[in-house]
This record gives sequence, C-alpha cells and structure tokens, in this order.
Amino acid sequence: MLTQKYYSEGNFFYLDYPRTWEMEIHDHIPAFFDPISGNGALQILAVDIFPAMNDEEKKTGMIKAYPYLAGEKLIDKMVIFLHMQDIRINPNDLKIYARKGTYFIPHEYSVQGRFYMSVMMEKCGILLLAIYNAASKPDKMEADIIGEILKSIEITERKN
Repeated sequence: MLTQKYYSEGNFFYLDYPRTWEMEIHDHIPAFFDPISGNGALQILAVDIFPAMNDEEKKTGMIKAYPYLAGEKLIDKMVIFLHMQDIRINPNDLKIYARKGTYFIPHEYSVQGRFYMSVMMEKCGILLLAIYNAASKPDKMEADIIGEILKSIEITERKN
C-alpha cells in the first residue's frame, strides 16, 4: 500500500495514510477516508495539555472545551470520554498499551447503530484522540487499513 504523510497543525503528530484516501480538515480536526469504497472516516484531535499544567485558568478553559481532560490519568480521561458517549465502562475493562514512549487505550463500541473505534494516546503532554466512525463495522480490508494508520501515528517529542 502506497502511503503519504500527514503532519498535524502545530506539529503535534504525524501519520501515514493511503494515497488513494482523501483528507479534509474541519475545525482544525483532520478526517481521513476512502472516497470510493470506504465505510467511515478517521478523525484525529490533538491537544497540547502541557501549557495548562501550571496555569489554573488555562486548565479550566481546556477542561471546559474537552471535559475528558479532567481525568488525572489516561485511563480516567478515556472513561470520561466514553461516559460522554453514553458508554458506561469499568476502568478495569480498559487496557493500556505502550509503544515508543506513547501510552494508548483503544476501545470499540456502537452508539445508535453506528460503529466507533476510539483510541486515546498520550506522550510528552500531548493528548491525541483518534475516532473511526462508520455506519457499520468495517470489512477486514478497511479495518486493516485503519489499524495501519493508527500504528503509524507518532506524537512529536516536545522541544523544551
């Protein structure tokens, strides 16, 4: 599969996605999709939480915009995010993985008949939320491509 690289606004992360796919940005959030035979779209939101760590006003503003940032740990953030989607989950049912210094939690679920795969990632004060949203569960080929895109994500190291 031939891919092309995408670098996020603010250089928070980059990833590889298929050359046959399209990318559109809405409200600073990139969406990746197969315009011909695709079932859904992968959207990725990146938030730099580092500037708000020692500034209560910035922290309050960020939590207002992204309520899941109120969670202390990554797993807490994911539980809050899922609760916002009306998904009640025991934190013990979520598994945290690590790869190249990035911690991430994946979770699949359905809401009102739509399929979702959410992956929350964190590294160096950058929180990334990737959501694949589709009318139904993707076929094996699309699921494999989404998996490859997610595996290619690299959160950029912070230069202090």
